[in-house]
Amino acid sequence: MTAFFIHSLPMKPIFCTLFLFLLALTSHAQLLGSSGDSPETKASLIPEFSTVAKGESFYLYLSLEHPPGWYAYYYNNTLSSTIRPSFDVVAPEGVSVGALEFPVPTIKESFGIPSYVFIGKTYYRLPVQVTDTFQGDTLTLNAAAGWQICKESCLPPENKELSLTLPIAQRSSINPAFSNDLTKGFSSSELTNLQAQYSADGLSLTFAESATNPKFYDFDGQTAFGAVPTVTQENGKTTLLLPLDQGNDFRTEITPLQENFRGYLVTDTSTAWIDTPLQKEGAVITEKQAPKAEPESTKSDILTLPSDEELAKLYDPSVPILQGSGYTIWLALGGAFLGGILLNLMPCVFPVLSLKVLSFVEKAGEESWKVRLHGLLFTLGVVLSMWALALALFAVKQTTGQSINWGQQMSYPTFVGVVIIILFLFGLNMAGVFEFGTKLTSVGGTTKTKNEYTGTILSGVLTTVIATPCSGPFLGAAMSYTLSQPLFIALVLFTVFALGISFPYLLLSFFPALTSKLPRPGAWMETLKVILSFGMFAAAAFFMQTFAALTGGAGLSFLIMALVVIGLAAYFYGHWSLPHLSKKVRFGLGFGLSLLVLVIGLGMSWQAATKYKAPLLAEAKETKGITWLDWRPGIVEYLRGKGYHVWVDYTAVWCATCQVNKKVVFGNEDFVSSLDKSKLIFVKADMTNHDSVITTDLARAERVAIPVNIVYAPDTGKTPILLENLITVDDAKEALGKINF
Repeated sequence: MTAFFIHSLPMKPIFCTLFLFLLALTSHAQLLGSSGDSPETKASLIPEFSTVAKGESFYLYLSLEHPPGWYAYYYNNTLSSTIRPSFDVVAPEGVSVGALEFPVPTIKESFGIPSYVFIGKTYYRLPVQVTDTFQGDTLTLNAAAGWQICKESCLPPENKELSLTLPIAQRSSINPAFSNDLTKGFSSSELTNLQAQYSADGLSLTFAESATNPKFYDFDGQTAFGAVPTVTQENGKTTLLLPLDQGNDFRTEITPLQENFRGYLVTDTSTAWIDTPLQKEGAVITEKQAPKAEPESTKSDILTLPSDEELAKLYDPSVPILQGSGYTIWLALGGAFLGGILLNLMPCVFPVLSLKVLSFVEKAGEESWKVRLHGLLFTLGVVLSMWALALALFAVKQTTGQSINWGQQMSYPTFVGVVIIILFLFGLNMAGVFEFGTKLTSVGGTTKTKNEYTGTILSGVLTTVIATPCSGPFLGAAMSYTLSQPLFIALVLFTVFALGISFPYLLLSFFPALTSKLPRPGAWMETLKVILSFGMFAAAAFFMQTFAALTGGAGLSFLIMALVVIGLAAYFYGHWSLPHLSKKVRFGLGFGLSLLVLVIGLGMSWQAATKYKAPLLAEAKETKGITWLDWRPGIVEYLRGKGYHVWVDYTAVWCATCQVNKKVVFGNEDFVSSLDKSKLIFVKADMTNHDSVITTDLARAERVAIPVNIVYAPDTGKTPILLENLITVDDAKEALGKINF
């Protein structure tokens, strides 16, 4: 009978499916190149000092040695965007890290169009300052380097984690591996009385020093590539005039004007890095716009901002934004419990509601003790996963010495990828593509019951995973207090938070009369289950926008390919693991083949999360007529000192509540048009990628969960107004009224 059944299987479709699947994998491998032929870039860290004294500054160099013939871009003139090498360092408390410095690039042609590139071994550097307040005998710096190399074609962006530990000593000592070769190509001089200005003739750069045979390497491509500047000398000043970018045959878009004019000015005697506000008829440009003549009637003075270094001098991270909140552990307990209950109504947790609705319908009519047990097991799943999350967050805090925030894990593409895969698999499961434990359920009722219990616990875990990027009423203050407490107290508060999330389900499970109105189980449930599976797919699609913000379109595209492969594995398992099939079919195809395909799909997902990086990882700078300035240390203090009201929005792409606020408040045209933008400046503190400086600033307001909006009056004696979680236009108007706007 078994032999007959195997021969009766549609083997031709099986072989066709496997052939097409293997062909797709082979094609993908050929596109990327085999691991043995793939060119490899060698990355390493080189500190200027081998031992560091407190109060000292030094440079940390990143060495990238590309294979012969391969190069990375400083500015890609053939495309409208450029993926440059990146170098980010996570430093402990008491250590500050400055902006990344690039060396002077070289010119290389691609398809007859010249671009600025870095060829062969290139060094990049970050300034590091060890303050007197640093605690510890050693300094550990964890770095993340990213790059993309090209030749005739470009490889996918690459990333590498690097780490370095330096002893703390009474005196700093030069690293024997450090040489003057590392400093070549970096800025060796500083221009004085520097001014950059836009006019119809182009962009001009004026400074006090003389310049012979100047060459300008534009960092943003605002000027015509490779154009020889027109040099004039007058009244002891030198002025370089560079024509504006006009695009080319490959890149038809004209590069928009930026806030600053950036790039390297190289002469016969000096190399100077330029980063200065770009002025337009005496005003600074704060929004991107195509270079074009502006009617005389529309010209107006726009805000002038000093350099980041000057702004930073105004910033003191130790000064709290809000004085004495008076928040106690009793308020935190109440806020955590109520916040957990209300979190069930937030968009993030909606997909889990469908699971619980089905669960209660399925158990309608069962013995009351079983329903109660399922409620307790769901709560157990939420509590255990909350404990795991708390331990992970505090481990990060302990090892890095940095502030942590609620939802911080959403800034890591690997975590977001796992969430997407889980939601996708749950959706496939609800759609009937496969069932968990189909073999075991046929053995007996006991095993089936055990599987149901496991599924209930897992649904509690899923609730926690999906809830992490959400914040709701009472939760922001409660989580801020929780993450500032010792681990034991934090675990107690996380437990109360988990009980709050689980409370509605516990209530329904312990009082079956509340579910008596639900319809009896029946065949209609299968249809409902399939319909609700689309809620899971919608949730996965929502998290994909976060994944795209972190890894770029290429990373998201590759993840979608991986989901197709994972979906195929789920189909193989669901189709060939049925209990009535022979052992050969079940174990060979149902388990063996599906496991193999699943491993391939998970490997592709890992590559999508770790090998790709978005060129721009940020929220939009323009929202319905509001131009947002990037938050940086000191910008609020500077703007208030100039007499402006300031609105700071702590936000992220992965924050669902933030996106709702953006649409409801900042997307309200009537509200935006009623604002006097000559007196109110909007600043965006973008936490899409984990930013320890912004996290520390958020902690000054005793908050760790976003969204948070803080509205400042020019008068430093007036207390700022805090808005958190979901806000309305009326809330925004009331806050502005309180600061006399």
